[in-house]
Amino acid sequence: MNSPADTDIDEGDLEAADQDDSAVESEARFEGDTGTLSVPARRVLVRLLQGPSLDARRHEKLWNLLKRHEVALRSRLHDVFLELVLDNHSRVAFTRQVTSEEADIPITTAPAESEFHRIGPVVVLAPEAHALGCPG
Repeated sequence: MNSPADTDIDEGDLEAADQDDSAVESEARFEGDTGTLSVPARRVLVRLLQGPSLDARRHEKLWNLLKRHEVALRSRLHDVFLELVLDNHSRVAFTRQVTSEEADIPITTAPAESEFHRIGPVVVLAPEAHALGCPG
């Protein structure tokens, strides 16, 4: 079984991200694969699930792929009761548990969410600090 370190996505792995998604479809496919996301979109999904966040300053190519595949990624996250939260101004994305008054939604065990609580205030305050002219 792969540990999170084994599945960490390096920017060097995304050289194919500049190509058409169909050009890299066969690279990471495996026997019996029934997934519908392109390989680059899958890489973004894995990074989001690894958490705690995806920051465009550190992962520019992943951010661009996230924006390109946003609708499909939101759908896959909704499949497991997670939502994608994007701050386009700060260029940060993360996942969080879906909540609903109308439906009984199971709690998703999401490492990204539990780890995010440690940095949550920093991300939330970043736009406010920027607006106040604080150095970032």
